[in-house]
Amino acid sequence: MPEPPLYDVAVIGAGYVGLPLAVTFAEAGSRVLVIDVLPHVVDALNGGRSHIEDITSDRLDIYDKEGRAVYSGASGVVATQGTSKLVGTELTAYYERQHDNGDKAAEGQPQQQSTAGTQVKRILVKGPVSVVQNDQVATGDNGEFDRVQNIVTLTGHVSLTQGASDLRVVPTKAPRGNTCGA
Repeated sequence: MPEPPLYDVAVIGAGYVGLPLAVTFAEAGSRVLVIDVLPHVVDALNGGRSHIEDITSDRLDIYDKEGRAVYSGASGVVATQGTSKLVGTELTAYYERQHDNGDKAAEGQPQQQSTAGTQVKRILVKGPVSVVQNDQVATGDNGEFDRVQNIVTLTGHVSLTQGASDLRVVPTKAPRGNTCGA
């Protein structure tokens, strides 16, 4: 019987923290084993597809106890999902751990499989920031993406371009400054 393959690193959970961590180790030449309990995650990764946004940066700092991951680097940060792209100088993703619902199975009933993992709730981007979707480009000094409400808010020197048209937002007395929701 052949020996099982040996790994340098094992990462438990292929969420917003685990998957980028595993990729970083693999790019550094380590043999990496990634373990996840969610079948759709395993199927996507085995098929060469990511189930989360693609975030490219020179550096990733994870502050797990605080529930945040900070992407940064001299070449900037690019987050891509589908046809949308978010570009900035630093991106901080605030995530929340998803826990089992804690319900005990009734006597004689099977226990449901765990669905624990992480879910990003909010992303802050330091700029200059660009949000690109198809022929629309919105820019600003800083940005915030609320994943729960699916809203991007840009602040400071905001502009929106679609095709050949150009819209500039002038400062107002609004408490949050000039914003552009997309």
